[in-house]
This record gives sequence, structure tokens and C-alpha cells, in this order.
Amino acid sequence: MIERGFTGFGGSAFYPHQTRENAMPQNSAAELSAAEAALGRSRLYEVLGRLYHLGLTPELLPYAAGIPQLAAALPADRSADEAAADHHALFAFNVFPYQSIFLDPTGLLGGAESARVQAAYARSGFQVDASDASPDHLAFELGFLAFLCDAEADAWTDALPGVAVEMRQRQAAFLGAHLLRWLGPFVEVVSRQAFPLYAALADLTLITVADHAAALDITATHRNLNLTLPDPPDLLKREETGLGDIAAYLLTPPHSGTFLTRDDIGRLGRCFDLPRGFGERRHLLANLLRAAVTYETFPDLCIDLAAMFTVAGRRYTAMAADHPALVPWMPPWTERTGQTAALLETLAGEAERLG
Repeated sequence: MIERGFTGFGGSAFYPHQTRENAMPQNSAAELSAAEAALGRSRLYEVLGRLYHLGLTPELLPYAAGIPQLAAALPADRSADEAAADHHALFAFNVFPYQSIFLDPTGLLGGAESARVQAAYARSGFQVDASDASPDHLAFELGFLAFLCDAEADAWTDALPGVAVEMRQRQAAFLGAHLLRWLGPFVEVVSRQAFPLYAALADLTLITVADHAAALDITATHRNLNLTLPDPPDLLKREETGLGDIAAYLLTPPHSGTFLTRDDIGRLGRCFDLPRGFGERRHLLANLLRAAVTYETFPDLCIDLAAMFTVAGRRYTAMAADHPALVPWMPPWTERTGQTAALLETLAGEAERLG
């Protein structure tokens, strides 16, 4: 086991591997290349993780500006306060970047998914300061990959190929059992929010992880990868199904196939000129559905919602087409969005029963 301390993403020591003074004269050219590739991934994962955790801080700005995919999306003349407000608006109020939110059938933070992630960290001696975020936060998962890639780079540098291979195996295992299972839906929802920098960040994250999975030949070396999502409730067979049940279904990603944000709900309300009230997402969506029934726009609202889920499914299909290493994880999400779109189209004709 590689035991190393890690305090998460707090503190001032950003980018600890900016230079490596140890030359590697004893290593072969292939080992040198492998070390450089692992170190490069470690650095990139660390930058991405910090951007998710902290946002575009003055400290992180030069690193973001040095990455072409992010540099093109950097806002012009934005203050630090405005950048912090954007980060908070997206990741505190709209898209919650946690594995448990996307994979747990309760749709709630923590629980078994968070515990599984924490157990994976512990097996490799990776420690996080999770005082302000659950261990399954995307920033920590990327930090763990940075940690493993850095350990791999050290192993190649120290002419320990067995250890390097073990670190690669741990990377593949974590990607397959954790991040690859929910990264696609996360990227999809971020891409439809009004934050271009974070849409670019999410897209770069997907490219980086897909490239890493391909380099590890993950689909060949880890065959039992196919994702199975939990069975959703069959709303159409339940006579007692109400608007609150529909809202809960749509807001649970492993049931519906994607994540609906507060801003998504707000846009629908404005589109149909419907009140949605205040409070949690579940209350907002349930209120929106009730208002749609009252004002006789429920069928049209369902059709618009169905279109959102259909588009999400198409994006998942495109992700798999662009990145073959993602293929084992995308079809269940595509299938689930299709089922939800079909459900909504059916519900469009049941406004009277649900009123």
C-alpha cells in the first residue's frame, strides 16, 4: 500500500509538483514517457479538482488561462467576487457535484455511495479534509486520481514498474467503480446551465477522464464494468400517483436519467408563465406541476420536459460516440432518459387524473 497524507484542497500549497528536479538517467525511454504521462495527468487532475472545489480564484486564474479549452471561456474583466458568485450559484444552488446525488436511488447526499468512495480512498492511504464537502465530491475524486497518478509517476521515476502497474490498476478500478458511472450525466447537466466557463471545465473533465480510461485500456482489463441503474418506481401502475411523486421521480437522476436544476425549473416556469414558489427543488417542481394543471398547461409542460430528457439521451449517445472508452457507462443513462421521456408523453394525457 502507498501511504501518503493528503489534506484535501485547503491550504496554500497549490500545484505541489510544478518542477521535478530528480533526473531519471537509469530509466528506459518508455519508462520516462510513462512517468511524464502520469505526472501530466496528476497535474491536470489537480487543477480541475481545485476549480470545482474553489472556483476561479485569483490563485487559479493563471492555471486556467494556461489551458486552451478553459482560456477560451474565461470571462473578461470579471472580479473575484463575481467569479465566486458564479461558482456558488452553479455548484451550491443548481448542480450538486456528488456521486451520491447522481447514483443513490434516494437522490440524497451521502449514504452508501459516499461510503464506497471513502473506502476506496482508505485502501490507498488517501485522506481528505471533508469538513466542508462529502468525500464523494467531484473535486475529491479528481484529487484521488491526481494522487494515484503522482504515485505512478514516482514509481516509474524510482524504477519500480511493479508499483507503477499497481497504481494504474487502482486508477482503472476507481474510474470503473466510481467516476465513470456518473461523470456523463454531470457533464450533461452542467452543459445546459448558463455558465460557459464551467461548461468548458466539465467538457475538459470528460475528455481528460475518457483519455485516461483509454490509456488504461479499461474496457479490456476490467470486464465487469456495465452500469446497472436502480429500478425506478412504476408511476403509471400506481393509482395513488400524484404530482409530488412525479416531481420526486424526475428529480432523482438514477430514476429519470438526468438532473434537473433550480434554474431548469425556473426556465420552465417562465416559459409557461407559471408560479413555482420557493424552497427545495422538489417543492419547486411539484408547485410548477400543480400550477400547470390549474392553468391547463400540464400537457405542454410534460412535452417540454420530455424534450429535455430526449436531448440529454442524445448527448449521452454523442459522448459514447466521441469517446469509445465511455461506452460501458452511457447506454443505461440513454435508456433511462428515453423511458422518462415516454413516461412524460403518457402523463401529458392524464392531467385530469393528476389534478
